[in-house]
Amino acid sequence: MDYELAQKVRKFVEQGGTFILSAHSAVKNRANAMTDLLKPILLTDLFGVEVTDIQCYQPPSLKKNAIRFEDSNRSPGQRLRRRSEGHPGHAHRHLDRDYMKGSPAVTENKYGKGTAVYYASFFNLERPPPDAALHRRVWTQAGCSPASPRDIEVTRRTKGKPYYFVLNHDDESVAIRPGPGYFDLLENAPAPAAMILKPFEYKLLRK
Repeated sequence: MDYELAQKVRKFVEQGGTFILSAHSAVKNRANAMTDLLKPILLTDLFGVEVTDIQCYQPPSLKKNAIRFEDSNRSPGQRLRRRSEGHPGHAHRHLDRDYMKGSPAVTENKYGKGTAVYYASFFNLERPPPDAALHRRVWTQAGCSPASPRDIEVTRRTKGKPYYFVLNHDDESVAIRPGPGYFDLLENAPAPAAMILKPFEYKLLRK
């Protein structure tokens, strides 16, 4: 993290965006070095949290720690980070075990027209995945829906035109519907509006 990137994140949220930051983000500077700044560095006021220490659990286990939801359900946590109290972020999930018990696991902090969400664990490493419920909550609040089926990863990069890297992480075929107007760079041909991705297959599409 550096000042320029922190300002971009802050501006995005301030203008109405929803930004989710997960564990192990904004803990070092651009030179990959630790600093004496509060974590997440340069963003503690935006997310309304302060990371004070880190605890790791291997393997994920309810007996070691868990994320407790508003409805009292729990999901195991693999790597969790403690945060200090007394910040304006609204916590709607908490850690359920050991010295971290009661510490926020997810906070939502209103900033300008948008929301900064801090998740005190890693995404997609836990089963059942507690982040799935978090994503549904954020999608609902933002009035949008997921752009791809589960286990399909879509990454967008822009260089003059937008490029989409589409990866199937599942060991089964998955149907996707990118819609019309894409060009398949791997096949060097226009991409169909709907297609089947084979197990672990990937596509590179240009809009």
